[in-house]
Amino acid sequence: MKIILAIDIAIAAKPWCLLIFRVSINVFPLPPVLSDQHSVLSNQHPVLPVQPLKAIAPSWFARPAEMVAPELVGCRLVRQLAQGKTLQGLIVETEAYGPTDPACHGFRGKTARNAVMFGPAGVSYVYFIYGRYYCLNVVCDRPGIASAVLIRALWLPCVPQWINRGRVRHDHQVAAGPGRLCRALEIDRSLDGLPFSAGNDLRIAPRSADLAQQLQRYPGWLQQTTRIGLTKAKDWPWRWYLAHCPAVSRLPKRDR
Repeated sequence: MKIILAIDIAIAAKPWCLLIFRVSINVFPLPPVLSDQHSVLSNQHPVLPVQPLKAIAPSWFARPAEMVAPELVGCRLVRQLAQGKTLQGLIVETEAYGPTDPACHGFRGKTARNAVMFGPAGVSYVYFIYGRYYCLNVVCDRPGIASAVLIRALWLPCVPQWINRGRVRHDHQVAAGPGRLCRALEIDRSLDGLPFSAGNDLRIAPRSADLAQQLQRYPGWLQQTTRIGLTKAKDWPWRWYLAHCPAVSRLPKRDR
């Protein structure tokens, strides 16, 4: 839902003439990204206090990636780190990749690098690109079918001091983009092939009841577009993101 308020401003250009300018202001109900889902972390606390969350069952991911990807937006990614540190963030942007997709790593068949994509659903697929960035994916569909969802961006309710910010200035952009996300959550190839399940260092919890209800009420909050940075199948609309969320890696001007 989006409401446009128009305000007319009159300026006297000459004694006998008024120039009328119309200023449009976008007013919309923002998604309740942090309203009931995260504890607030003060700068004095080194660890984000998160409540135990029930992990999504692997069978939930055993569907085509283009079905899983939009439903992952709004779910919560939990990362268990060393020394008892835990990070929890809201997934706000995803991309789907499937077996008939020329941009999919498994399009030309199974290799040592992409072998995890052909395995069971609900497992992490982590790859390294450009000699500097890691990217986190969730394997989908049935074994033998190359299918995965790239988690492109995460909204962290707060940024602990020990997080590697890189060159990011704003807290909401610390995990905006797959490379930033993996840097902030200390994700690398050592986590490749790890099931997203309770007790593991990576798990995914479902949307909160409130957010699920709000997304049904305001379907426009979940936006669908083409994917980012591709040279093949770049016109496929297999990217989803939470509208107006500043943690999304790339927003159209109308949503900023």
